[in-house]
Amino acid sequence: MDDLSRPQDVKLRRKVREIARVVPRVYRFLWETAPVLFVVACALMVVVALIPAAMLYVTKVIVDGVVDAAARGGSWTELITPVALMFGLWLSETLLNAVTNPVQSILSQRVYYAAQERVIEKAGALDIAFFESPKFYDQLRHAQDQLYQVESVVWSTISLLRNGVGLTAIMGLLTILHPFAIVVLIATVLPALLMQGYFARKHFDFDAEWIRNNRMLGYLVRLMTSRDSAKEIRVFTLGDTFASRYKAFRERHLRASIKLWIDLFKVRTGLDVISLAGVAAIWAYAVHQAVLARITIGDLTLVFNAAQQGRGLLMGLVGTGGQVYENALFVTRFFDLVDMDPQSVDASLRPPPRDPVPFPRRIEQGVAFKNVSFKYPGSDAWVLRDVSFEIPPRGSSPSSARTAPARPRS
Repeated sequence: MDDLSRPQDVKLRRKVREIARVVPRVYRFLWETAPVLFVVACALMVVVALIPAAMLYVTKVIVDGVVDAAARGGSWTELITPVALMFGLWLSETLLNAVTNPVQSILSQRVYYAAQERVIEKAGALDIAFFESPKFYDQLRHAQDQLYQVESVVWSTISLLRNGVGLTAIMGLLTILHPFAIVVLIATVLPALLMQGYFARKHFDFDAEWIRNNRMLGYLVRLMTSRDSAKEIRVFTLGDTFASRYKAFRERHLRASIKLWIDLFKVRTGLDVISLAGVAAIWAYAVHQAVLARITIGDLTLVFNAAQQGRGLLMGLVGTGGQVYENALFVTRFFDLVDMDPQSVDASLRPPPRDPVPFPRRIEQGVAFKNVSFKYPGSDAWVLRDVSFEIPPRGSSPSSARTAPARPRS
């Protein structure tokens, strides 16, 4: 059988297609939530991305001007214009960053609350059977716990744009030394790019594998700290038992997390060394060219800074690309829940008719149940079988009257 048809490869290709579908959908969701803030945030990031490259070039002009003025006995006043321009760039960067932060915070809040509203609306439309199924309840917890990933997809993709714009400008400056310098820089960072998607997938699989363990940790914490369960825990002396179970679940999760991070550390350290070797090679060539007087001291300064910043931007591009991939994987859970058909859950009741009979304001004769049958999903044992009974007016507690029409409780 062809390797390309292996189940894991088919699954990976399907997941990549889902991500390509999710990212545009996130942006549509963002546009519907806060279009003006979205446009402002994108514009600010693009402008801020161009400032570092402009500052590097102005630094080169200042250094060359100082060297030239010192050689021919010129006046420092010749450098007033580039120095003033540098100050203007610093001031602009500071002001733009000051504006960008609150814009991002406000937009993030709006996106989060809009996503939370979608989850609440969907939860209200789902049948009780959904909440009694561990599989589907885990899906709800996944979506609820990862809501912040919706806004993370937005910022990671915008950051990807910002890093791409800044990197393009920096790479243009490196051509002062030699166009091949760009090739060297990209080639030494490329391995990190290839590994980023792999580790993003590892994070996603790790989170999916341990979701039930983490849910149990949260349940034990709530059980031990809740006022409702405090009496029973003390009466039956369950405190030590629950505490030991919490420690066992915690230690299992910590051991798995440490192993994952050690693997990440080993690979990333090696990739960082490779990328630093590329920067060192560019620096060495730049020094050689400066000694031969083929480039100026200002050019040398520019190349030194551009190579280092270019590496940082490339690594940032790699890291941000991995974040886009990882965040998009998590956001698929949110949209899977939002898109879920309530009738797809096993044992879901039929939805009410379009024109349901209104519930009477006052119950005169009670509530009658006729030939009621019920069994839990995945079980052949009937909990109720052809049961008929009546609840007369004021014949049950308010809670029983409310829950009986909904679903039998275990």
